[in-house]
Amino acid sequence: MASKLLSGLLADERRNQYNPPVVTSSQLNNSADMHKYQRLMDVQSQGSIRENIGITFNDDSLGQLEAGAFTSPLSHAGGADLDRQIKYLAISSADRDWYNRPQDLEQENPYKFRVQLGSINTRLVGADNINTDISVNNSIENVTRLECTHIVIPNREFSNGYRTSDRPYVLVNIDRAAETVSGSNAALDATLAILTPKLPLPQALSNIKYLEHVNTAKMGKDFLTPEARLSRLDITITRQDGMSPLVDAPSFDICAISSIYYTPGDRFLYLKTVGYFNGADFQAGDIFRVKGYQFRETNLGYIECNYFNQFINREAGHIIQGIDAQVGYTGPMYNIIKFTCPGSFSPTLGDFAAPNWFADLVVKTNIEDSSQADPAGGKLINLNLQTSVFIQASCFIKSPLKLLRNIKPAT
Repeated sequence: MASKLLSGLLADERRNQYNPPVVTSSQLNNSADMHKYQRLMDVQSQGSIRENIGITFNDDSLGQLEAGAFTSPLSHAGGADLDRQIKYLAISSADRDWYNRPQDLEQENPYKFRVQLGSINTRLVGADNINTDISVNNSIENVTRLECTHIVIPNREFSNGYRTSDRPYVLVNIDRAAETVSGSNAALDATLAILTPKLPLPQALSNIKYLEHVNTAKMGKDFLTPEARLSRLDITITRQDGMSPLVDAPSFDICAISSIYYTPGDRFLYLKTVGYFNGADFQAGDIFRVKGYQFRETNLGYIECNYFNQFINREAGHIIQGIDAQVGYTGPMYNIIKFTCPGSFSPTLGDFAAPNWFADLVVKTNIEDSSQADPAGGKLINLNLQTSVFIQASCFIKSPLKLLRNIKPAT
């Protein structure tokens, strides 16, 4: 019985051998196209791609052919037609686990971070499962090409004197997708793409806050054997010499919070950081986001304290109105951030109006005491210092036309 079943399967396999697609003379524009078509016929006639539950490729797969010039869907010997699909990834360094991870610029920063695709890695922090990396819910499978199309990075002079607009280009590296360039040094050899500014750069660009760098040469990683699944991307953005832009920049985008206090009759709150930060890193107009903050008198049970905690930890963040240093400090750094307290300007009265709960908080608590610390102060991140990376992945998918042909009409 088993042998009869096996012989039947083999007979079915022979009947399902590949039938070449019809390619018209208008599709074969030149001898190069004719050569590509002949290679396509030679490889597919060998049954190099087989259909299982998913799609499995071997070293002789269609990923080795530049078949993009053909309008016909790609096919393999099992009879399932294949199309190419482009998937786009937009990744922000602000979405990394900046709150739970220790502030270590060597491990992770806006120019070096990890992205998990399809599956999310978590770790237990207290009673909660916390994402350990940036996560993208969609999985990327059967990948034939990976390309970083462009990035957006801040054009700010860091504390080490580095400014992006002072450099001719930046390098983007992605683990498992490197060595696309034959360069004259190790940094160029290891890169996925060399990105240049989209616009010509004049000498003075101090008032340009962001720059878009593009992959003008369309460099990318072609996988001769398509990657069955990309589950992780380790992304690094470097200077043209392969070094991090943050070399010798000890303070950067994340600060721990010591306390937040209010000055009577003012419309501003003042956030005091645990350490000091550089004025180049935190500037008026920047947006910062807070996590884990709890007002020092929350345990007294006042509902106003909970409202205040929600305001400080809100997803929208806060806009920096100014920076300062504590009284008595005469150094070049800062540790106080000034931002607007709860409320808004009234178009009717023309002045700033705070909600009633904040007025009650001022009366009931010691929020006006700048010497009091918040034991659970949380952390903040400067969103204006983050980078954005845009990636394009070319993948094989089963052709919808083939799926439609296999659907039997209802009887």
